[in-house]
Amino acid sequence: MNKQTLTMLRGLLVPLLAVLSACSSDPDNPEQQIREMISAGEEAVEARSIMTVLDYITNDYQDKHGRQKKDIQRLVAGYILRNKSIHLLTRVQDIALNEDETQADVILYVGMAGVPVASPGQRADLYRFDLSLTLEEDEWRVSAGSWHQTRLEDF
Repeated sequence: MNKQTLTMLRGLLVPLLAVLSACSSDPDNPEQQIREMISAGEEAVEARSIMTVLDYITNDYQDKHGRQKKDIQRLVAGYILRNKSIHLLTRVQDIALNEDETQADVILYVGMAGVPVASPGQRADLYRFDLSLTLEEDEWRVSAGSWHQTRLEDF
């Protein structure tokens, strides 16, 4: 695979992932639900569970580069197969919900490494993910996304 494809693959894992462990006593809070979905996605990537990762993506996934869910599946599977150990460090920068709280835009920063990551500066590949989420059957899923490498100071 070329470098651009590898970069895209790394980027995909996180959106699906991606990834804060947060606790809340309000299960009806959409922002909390999104954080929990990201955390569960992070766990699925680190556990190398391709099918679980794909559960966090809508069947209608379509991004501005024309990628669909099947393309994301190939990227995620390739990344997981090439990396024996996957460790993520994530930070949600922003969650913006629409008026009826069925759509959300999320800015997510992810550090990706082959060993546990304690801080973003610890030899990790750093990415920013801009994700669009949709509430489907009471579950938040990624419906579109874009990502790019970023610098430590952005994290």
